[in-house]
Amino acid sequence: MPMCNKKLLDAIRDRKLIVRVDANPRVGWGHMMRCIAVAQAWQSCGGAVRFVCCETQDHVQRQIRGNEFQLAYNPARVSSKEDAAFFRENIQAFDADWILIDSYELGNDYIAQLAKSPAALIAAFDDGFETIVPNVDLIINGNVHARKERYGSMISLCGPRFLPLRLELIRKSPVPSVEPFVRAKVLVSVGGS
Repeated sequence: MPMCNKKLLDAIRDRKLIVRVDANPRVGWGHMMRCIAVAQAWQSCGGAVRFVCCETQDHVQRQIRGNEFQLAYNPARVSSKEDAAFFRENIQAFDADWILIDSYELGNDYIAQLAKSPAALIAAFDDGFETIVPNVDLIINGNVHARKERYGSMISLCGPRFLPLRLELIRKSPVPSVEPFVRAKVLVSVGGS
């Protein structure tokens, strides 16, 4: 279990994580990829994962299934009453211990309804807006400028050390020997670009 230390193993083993995320031309892949990273870590610690998605393209669904996660797909419009009802049904049927939300399109009313789910704790990503989302138990903001004090008394994981990375990005592989070279400038671009 490459991503799991004893403390995480004890906390996650046999726990169920349900992930509410979409990837489509409006939203992009970044949200889905970081949720897959969290799900891979969760699964490597012995937990079970189910994704619930709306308006998500076929190749994205294949990516989820290719990682051996459960997928419940709903063709309803994102943030609709049908979407919310479908997600609540999945939370109950899956008997989720944790809910992970990664979406700009799901409003506070949607999340407030989820908070009524018995026993499930809610985590949400914040991409730097540093706003307090009511009814959430944990905020994750991996931005370099993220500061815990911006979230008041909420439990928050802030800063780059909390950026989720997929397994294929963190697996150790031998680095080929190359001649050293110097570059004057380097551009690293992620998300929204």
